[in-house]
Amino acid sequence: MPNIIGYHANDSNRCLEFVNYRTIINSEDTYWLGRGMYFWDNLSNAKYWVSEKRRKAQEVTDWSIVQVNIDIEKLLDLTDDDVLNTLMKLWYQYCAKSHRSTKAPLGKKIDLLFGYFNFLSSNFCTIKGHGKYDREQNEFLVGTYVVSNIKTIYCVKNGTNLNIYNREFISEVV
Repeated sequence: MPNIIGYHANDSNRCLEFVNYRTIINSEDTYWLGRGMYFWDNLSNAKYWVSEKRRKAQEVTDWSIVQVNIDIEKLLDLTDDDVLNTLMKLWYQYCAKSHRSTKAPLGKKIDLLFGYFNFLSSNFCTIKGHGKYDREQNEFLVGTYVVSNIKTIYCVKNGTNLNIYNREFISEVV
């Protein structure tokens, strides 16, 4: 079964509930990949996210990171242009039938498409996307074609068969 290791950063209580009681930590995000639980593809990116969350939500003092295996057999890959072209056609069909504007944030588009086209929610449990972060390029890569400011993000969708296993509390971030 194909899978990836994913890392989720959140406050320590939520992370412990996720590991011990299988409580899913859902995001209602409309700008990234829609509703679901978000994972980074490496520990360094999760640590970066903790530093961003700390900066923005100073009332939370204890942050943790959990590691899981995510089954990606039912992956909707937004890094694939063919997939994106198909989603664009579906989006225009949906907007025409529902008499709505084609302008919407990506996460909203994904959530509406998953709600309208049953084959999406029954065939795809996880969405993969890349985010461009405006951090400086790692010095090791200067002068090459390889970049380090593109980050891979996975969203395990709400309401699907959750394909997360081997949940492990890996670190409390200080």
